[in-house]
Amino acid sequence: MRFPAPLKLALLIVLLAVVVGVMESCGGSKANVRKEEPTATPEDTRPPGTGKGRKAGKRPVPLPPWPGRLPRPAPALVLPQALPAVVLDADRRPVGVSARLEVTGDPTFLLIGAATPVVIAGWAGPWPVDERWWAPTEARRRARFQVVLDDGRALLLSLVSGHWAIEAIYD
Repeated sequence: MRFPAPLKLALLIVLLAVVVGVMESCGGSKANVRKEEPTATPEDTRPPGTGKGRKAGKRPVPLPPWPGRLPRPAPALVLPQALPAVVLDADRRPVGVSARLEVTGDPTFLLIGAATPVVIAGWAGPWPVDERWWAPTEARRRARFQVVLDDGRALLLSLVSGHWAIEAIYD
């Protein structure tokens, strides 16, 4: 007697469930049961793109980026020690980030040491980073920003507890 493929699969599953039940009731374990795989039928072995199965043009949906991960490109140089800096808005007030990741003002100027302020031509962020959140005494939260300065330099800045620092430099 010939059965259609879906019915064969259903019968195989029922049979396997019965065998597993009998094995467990006799003291056996699932590890000792060999699972049978259904054999391929001519309908299942078609050339790609001619029938059943995954469509050639369809690909899995990519996962969202890891939280806090910076978008590409990666910085060319990560500084061994972050360089202290100050970021100011257009009114020359310090820029901060709220607990809800809202920027208190648009980053407009960057001060590095005693040098004159450099104009920030463009910026992106903040990207929050929660480090060692599982250890309360070692936990650290920071917000990262990518900025492009008026002179063409691109930097990765971070804000930790109200203190800005330059962490990396882009090419």
